[in-house]
Amino acid sequence: MRPLASRISQMNGEGALAVFARAKQLEKEGRSIIHLELGEPDFHPAAPTVDALRAAVAAGAIATCHLAAFPRCVKRSPPI
Repeated sequence: MRPLASRISQMNGEGALAVFARAKQLEKEGRSIIHLELGEPDFHPAAPTVDALRAAVAAGAIATCHLAAFPRCVKRSPPI
């Protein structure tokens, strides 16, 4: 197993939770907050975003591992 980077000791938990706590504090102070810090979006990305991702993958700009390493995913993964 590869050794972990020394920076790992600087990690102290989920950053989104700290953002959420600060947002709740601001709400108590009367500020109006739109929460985007937790959870997954409940909407699909815009078409230009999907097109840009497809183009980047097709151009080789994004590296991923081969799905053969994850046989359970191969059956479920839609084509890009």
